[in-house]
Amino acid sequence: MPEYISYSRDIWDYIKDLPYMPSRTDRERLFLDEEKRERVKLWDYFFRIKPEDVGKPQREEIASIIKEIRKSIEECKQIEKAILERINDLKSISITKVIKRSVWGCGILGIALFLVSRTSAFETTPAPDKYIYCVIFSIAWLIILGMVIAIAYVAGDDKKEARQIAVSLKEIRKAHFEKTNEAAKRISALKKEVARLRRQIPTPLHGQDVRQWFDDELNELRDYTKTQVALVREIIEVQSDDIKAKVENPLLVSGPGELQQIIPRRFLIDVNRDLNKHLGAKQAFLVEKKSNNDLKDFPYDTLFDILYGVYFLEFIVIAEDMLVTHSFFYDFIGHWCINRKVGAIHLLE
Repeated sequence: MPEYISYSRDIWDYIKDLPYMPSRTDRERLFLDEEKRERVKLWDYFFRIKPEDVGKPQREEIASIIKEIRKSIEECKQIEKAILERINDLKSISITKVIKRSVWGCGILGIALFLVSRTSAFETTPAPDKYIYCVIFSIAWLIILGMVIAIAYVAGDDKKEARQIAVSLKEIRKAHFEKTNEAAKRISALKKEVARLRRQIPTPLHGQDVRQWFDDELNELRDYTKTQVALVREIIEVQSDDIKAKVENPLLVSGPGELQQIIPRRFLIDVNRDLNKHLGAKQAFLVEKKSNNDLKDFPYDTLFDILYGVYFLEFIVIAEDMLVTHSFFYDFIGHWCINRKVGAIHLLE
């Protein structure tokens, strides 16, 4: 039984070959941190392994096996064709020899009968007896001749060679069948491995659940800005033109991190490939209307929302006598605030 390559059964050992995925270490870093372990679900939401990319080494081996089997089949067909042609040639040679031997035997019988008929003893034999003796002699001669020709045909070199070739053809067919059968078993085992790996692909969260997660963290960051960064108590209530609309203070200005003109160095691919993947991560999902009144002013029947792996956030705290700005890049996947900047403007000045 041939020795086959043993492949890992852990799907995360293969993501290094997927250019659109971060490293396994990046995911394990979240998993090993008890406070951030739940964020692995966010990692799985933004970074999704495509089922068609799973088991690439196994699928390459399957393709290689199929290619090899097809080549083996063609070679086997050519060998079989050559062997069958040789067997037919040997049969033709054997039959030709049988015909020649039969002609020679009949010729000898004719000559023998002719010579016997010229003898004095044969001439003095009564006519009925002549015919009986000739018939008996001819039958005996033909029987002996047939036996000799049959033995020569069966035991002849051509027939032996044909039998040997037929045996070799049978062995070739058997070896090819065993090889094909072994290849089929290997392909079946590899397909099962690929299917097992695909079953390990995590099921991503629903987009609306992730949106709620993000909104909750925005509220936490807003409270943090208000209480720990701004450190002001005289925060005023911001009025809106729409009486029903509620404007949060601090105000929030946000956008995708990858679209900012100046991006922190640590997000560059040459510096940190994993964070660079976080920066470019995004997923869109269909927004479900809770009632007929939801999004009633929206002109289309469907609405998609987009979530990003990294945001640029700027909170603006409006107080009675000052404005405080708190801006940073927020890695939503890893819950990291990067490149924080805080500014303050005193309105009395």
